[in-house]
Amino acid sequence: MNEIVQKADELHCSYPNGITLSDRLVDGVVGNLYVGTAKDGELLFGNLAASTLPKYYER
Repeated sequence: MNEIVQKADELHCSYPNGITLSDRLVDGVVGNLYVGTAKDGELLFGNLAASTLPKYYER
């Protein structure tokens, strides 16, 4: 498991209902990071506008 996926998994364990972090450096890019779970239980994480990302994954 690469370092980014491992950190996302650790955050998911700490915040099982999902968490949005603003202005974070991820793989050399500063942005908003959402870590949560899809309806099928799959770990989700990504870099979009903080208010948009959870809704994006919900669809």
